[in-house]
Order: sequence, then C-alpha cells, then structure tokens
Amino acid sequence: MDTFTVILVVLVGAVVLLILVAMGKNEQARSAQAALATAPGFSASAAFVSSFNMNGIAVEQDSKRVLLSTASGTKLLQPNDIIGIELLEDNHSLLKTNRGSQLGGVVVGGLLLGGVGAVVGGLSGSKKSTARVSKLTLRITTTDFEAPNHDIVFFEWLDSGVERNSPLYQPRLKEAELWHGRLTQVLRAGSNGGEQQPTQTGTAASVADELEKLATAYPGTSSIAARMRLHGDATHGRAA
Repeated sequence: MDTFTVILVVLVGAVVLLILVAMGKNEQARSAQAALATAPGFSASAAFVSSFNMNGIAVEQDSKRVLLSTASGTKLLQPNDIIGIELLEDNHSLLKTNRGSQLGGVVVGGLLLGGVGAVVGGLSGSKKSTARVSKLTLRITTTDFEAPNHDIVFFEWLDSGVERNSPLYQPRLKEAELWHGRLTQVLRAGSNGGEQQPTQTGTAASVADELEKLATAYPGTSSIAARMRLHGDATHGRAA
C-alpha cells in the first residue's frame, strides 16, 4: 500500500469517525430533550437541548416558568428569576435584552446599526466581522449567585467557521432568535410585578445614549450621538 493510499484511508476514517460522533451527540440531545419536555411537575410548551454542550431549556407558555438543564440536573425558574438574555456570535453580542438595564449591550459591528454600529464596536473593543461564524450561543443570566449564566450552544464549527449566510448556520440562527424571543416574553412577564420593563438594545435612542457616554473619552462621537438623538426624537414624534 503506497503512501497516498494510506493517507486517503486515514482521512476517510477520520471523516467517518466524526460523522459517527456527531450522530451520537444528536441522538443523545434528542433523548435529553424528550426527557426535559416531559419533566414531572412541568408542562413544557417548547424544549431544546444543545447537541454541542448538552445544556437545555424548556418553557411553559401560560405560567412563563422556565426549566434549565445541564448534564448534572435541572433548575426551575420563575419569570422574575431571569434578568437577561444575550445572543452571542463568537462571544460578541448580537442581540441582548435585560431587565431594567440602562447601560451596555449595543448591537455592534454594523449588524443592525450600519456605520454607527461599527463605530460603537470599534470604540468599545467589540467590533467584529460577521463574514464567518464559528459559534452561536444563547446566554441566560439568572439570579443564581453561584451559577448565574446558563449557556446554550446552538452552533459550533471548528477552524475558521462557516459563512454567515451558509445553510449550515442560518437555521441555527433562526432557532436561537426564536428562543431569544420566547425568553423576552418571560422577562416581560417577570416585570409585571412592578419592576422596570426589560429593555432591548439596538434602537436609535439607546445607541445615542451609548455614544453620549463614550463622547467624553472619544470626542469624535458627539456629533453622531446628536444625529442619532434627533433621529430617535423624530421617530417618536411620528409614532405619536
């Protein structure tokens, strides 16, 4: 057997092994998701378990209770136990909703905000290119002091990642956005007890607020903040 044949056999074997490992993880995640969806004392309206890190989530539509799962067990949350949800692409914020948050979390890199988003990203050190993606994570922040963050990985790809518009990535992104939306409803339910309504970053007004905060350290942003503030006021006037 020549060297080329040996190399070919090794490569094929490695690919087959990776496929088998992935199939095993998918089956394990499906089984865990089925168990989570039928957990005693909890009527799940929707459930999801990641095949990448095996963390999961289920939610009751009526009560807005949430059940989080890890390899070590489950944790039941009331709506007011969740204080923030963030969708992360390669550890950079794509979409973020907090209960009563007034600072931080601007969508960066021009994803939703064009040039202004790129400016904010650059000044905060969070600017990123969205051409390729290696990992997509939904982070749920809770009132649990010992373990506040529950990360659910919706997509993970080794090496340099995949194109953002790839059919491998887009379905995972849509599913993650769906769960972000569901948990935003949970946050609103938790806010009905008199706490401040959750705020979602990425609006013209919030960008202006962020730029105004940065203006003292980066004077070049002051004119952008003023224009964004005028735009936000005009939009509010039309809505009224």
